Amino acid sequence: MKRAVLACAALLAAAAAVADSTLKTKVTAATVYSEGASITREGALALIAGDQVIELPGLPAGLDESAVQVELTDSRVRIGQIKQRLVAQARAQDEEVRNAEDALARAQSALKAIEDEDQGADLTLKFLDGLATGYAKEAWTDSANASGNPDSWQRAIAVLQQGSAQARKTKRDNVAARTDAQRLVQQRQRELNALRGGRPESTVLQVAVNAPAALDTRVRVVYFVEDARWSPIYEARLNSDDGQLELAQRAVVIQETDEPWRNIALSLATGDPLGELEAPTLESEFLGLWAPEPRRAKRSRLAGIAQASGARDASIEEVIVTGSRVAAPEVSAFAITYPIPGAVDLDNDSDEDQLFDLSRDQFGTTLITQAVPRQSTQAFLAARFTYESDLPLYRSAMKVYVDGVFAGSSVMPDALPGAEVTLPMGQDRRVTVETRNQGGVGGESGLIGKKRREVTDFVYRITNRRDQSTVVEVRDLVPVSRDRAVKVQVARNATTPTEQDVDGAAGLVLWRKILTGGETWELRHGYSVEYPADRELQPQ
Repeated sequence: MKRAVLACAALLAAAAAVADSTLKTKVTAATVYSEGASITREGALALIAGDQVIELPGLPAGLDESAVQVELTDSRVRIGQIKQRLVAQARAQDEEVRNAEDALARAQSALKAIEDEDQGADLTLKFLDGLATGYAKEAWTDSANASGNPDSWQRAIAVLQQGSAQARKTKRDNVAARTDAQRLVQQRQRELNALRGGRPESTVLQVAVNAPAALDTRVRVVYFVEDARWSPIYEARLNSDDGQLELAQRAVVIQETDEPWRNIALSLATGDPLGELEAPTLESEFLGLWAPEPRRAKRSRLAGIAQASGARDASIEEVIVTGSRVAAPEVSAFAITYPIPGAVDLDNDSDEDQLFDLSRDQFGTTLITQAVPRQSTQAFLAARFTYESDLPLYRSAMKVYVDGVFAGSSVMPDALPGAEVTLPMGQDRRVTVETRNQGGVGGESGLIGKKRREVTDFVYRITNRRDQSTVVEVRDLVPVSRDRAVKVQVARNATTPTEQDVDGAAGLVLWRKILTGGETWELRHGYSVEYPADRELQPQ
């Protein structure tokens, strides 16, 4: 009888162990890529001897089953079939949900009040506009009939001005208030979504395992999510007195997944798991001939140069500094991984991006003052240096500081270690640029086969207002003919450029000179374009 009781107790214990196979895990690590993130969840697990199924609930919905990895730290345990099933997300505590719903309703009500106030101000302005129009007509009629009262007009104008000023002030004040209210509504909505589980469904992972004996182990689940990413942002800080440049690389991390990351190990990697894995394929291409209908070219004269459009500054949203730590990168043949020191918290309901330091280097630079006089009479400072580092630079947003003062935002170019890099540092007001158009003379010549000739003639004066010397680079261009009938000739009195076809661009010319303090440099740029008078010149 005693043995039977003991056997029954053992069976009940085993059954209880199997029934308690639902395991809660937590996010312990995340590796974030330029698009997407690899998430690691871990938890402690007690197994009985033999076959059993463990369930891991609370994973995000929509996981790629083929990309989910499950590991057990005890190598004696064998893993069998892994299945997924979707379940409705369990609600959080009702009181928390109600509080979050109330907070969202209050934020929405405050936003609606601002919008109503704006509409009221619009109606007031519309009414005052109509009132002013009607009163102006009445005053004009009275004035024409010599029955007008100037005092009443002035009082009416004062009333209209006061009402209009108040309505416009309301609209101005509401611009910032509406933005803050909209952000608060978004934040409250995210907080409510987090309590409800983010999405209406979550994934339960069912893992069949076999243990040789009852044992304790840890389970690790790795999966990929798409709603997280990081991108580099640079800070370039120049000391114009000694030419020293501090270049700091930082990382902006955006976390919009269904789960918050609390006290995790964070790494940032340069790989692209969502990118293509193989080279594109090519298909045969067959050529034929066709006769296009003749069309008349639009009339366009050669007059100056169209301003080249530069790269648009990337817009940087407000960020919150989560750490001021410089990571020691792990460099492989194909990617770089930046492990962020210490434990990191990354909320998925935050209204702000997260910012981390990655690297910080010092470089000695050569300061260059650049000018394109035909487009702008402003000179621009640039810092040129050899990028001596083990890590490449990535094209991304860059904030520029000169002598501790914020100069503006620009773009960091792509650059490999050992490359020469030139970074813009903003306007250089200590170098002045003057442009004088000499008014080149053109005209037509010849009795048979008349030719038309257009002349461009500029004089540029560059003055260094500094006490010390500086390198000045002036850029312009000479048009390049693509038609034998169009002849381009540089003027004999033009200043010979230091470089031609700059950066491989046909026709671009550059003059370079070291100007001492207070020195003025005058150079001349001129050319002529000759073409048949019965044809139209068409810049391409």
